[in-house]
Amino acid sequence: MSQTSYTLEPAVGLPGQIVAPARAEIESLVAGEDIPFGRFVLKDDTDGKAYLPDDDTTSSAGAGTMAGVSVYVPTLEQVVGGGSVGHKAGTVMPVLRKGRIYVAFSGGTDTYNGQVNVHNDD
Repeated sequence: MSQTSYTLEPAVGLPGQIVAPARAEIESLVAGEDIPFGRFVLKDDTDGKAYLPDDDTTSSAGAGTMAGVSVYVPTLEQVVGGGSVGHKAGTVMPVLRKGRIYVAFSGGTDTYNGQVNVHNDD
């Protein structure tokens, strides 16, 4: 079946999709658990793997340091219309340390002029 319609506008950004690849600083980490695209992760202080945070400095594995945001990989499975399967536990995953990336906003923080801004001095 052929495509019957198209748009001239770019697609909406997906969680974990990098906005400006030329300015991105990416680190590879092993996922300590299943991690969806576009989620902030901590690097565990003991095993060096990436985990989703329970709060600011701890994860299900224990204490950790800020690592960055899990990057979208188009060859991995995703769920359309709500969330993503993302990176499986035990696989090497790209983590954005510095740069601009799309994330899913949960509404749990203040915004500035309608924009959510996160700054990490680490």
